[in-house]
Amino acid sequence: MDQLNDIHTEFGQHLKNFIRSKVNNDEDVSDIYQNVILKIITKIDTLKKTESLKSWIFTIANNQIIDYFRNHKTRVEVQTWESKFSIELEPAENTNAYHLMEGCIHSLIAQLPDEYRLVIEQSELKGMSQKDLAQKLDMNYITLRSKVQRGRERLRKMLNDSCRIEQAHLGTVIDCKPKNASGCCGSSTC
Repeated sequence: MDQLNDIHTEFGQHLKNFIRSKVNNDEDVSDIYQNVILKIITKIDTLKKTESLKSWIFTIANNQIIDYFRNHKTRVEVQTWESKFSIELEPAENTNAYHLMEGCIHSLIAQLPDEYRLVIEQSELKGMSQKDLAQKLDMNYITLRSKVQRGRERLRKMLNDSCRIEQAHLGTVIDCKPKNASGCCGSSTC
C-alpha cells in the first residue's frame, strides 16, 4: 500500500493532467483516474523493472482513455493514433456525417484483402484487443500489429481516393462527399 501512496504522490497530478488533456469532463477525468489506480493495484505484480514504472503507469492511463472513447464515441480509426490521423465522430453532434461515411467505411473494409479485412473488422469494428486477436488467430502479436497498421493505411488510402472528407479543426468529420459520380460505395453520397 505504501507503493501505491508513493505512486499517487509522485505521479497523481501528472496523471490527472494527462487525462484532462484528452478528456474535457472533470467527472470523467476522475473516473478514468480511478480506473488507472485500480489497474495499478491489480497489475502491480506484473511490473518487472522499477525504472519503467512511469512508462507503465502512463501506458495504463492511455489505455483507459482509449477505453473511455470506445465507450463514449463512435470511432473510426483509419491509421495509428501515433500518426495523429483518426476520425472521431460524436453521434450527438455528427450523426449525419457518421451516416454518410458508415456505409462507405464498411464497403471499403469489405474490399480489403482478407488478411487485412479480418484484423480490421475484429480490432476496429468489434473492439477486440490486438493481444486477444493475436491469440485467437494464433499469430505473433507484433505480426498482428503490423497487419492492423497496414490495413488501416490501405483503408485510409482507399477512403482518401474515394471521398472528399471535410473535417473541423479537431479532426471531427462534418461532411463527406464522393470524389467521382459513382460514389465511393456505388452511391452519390459516402
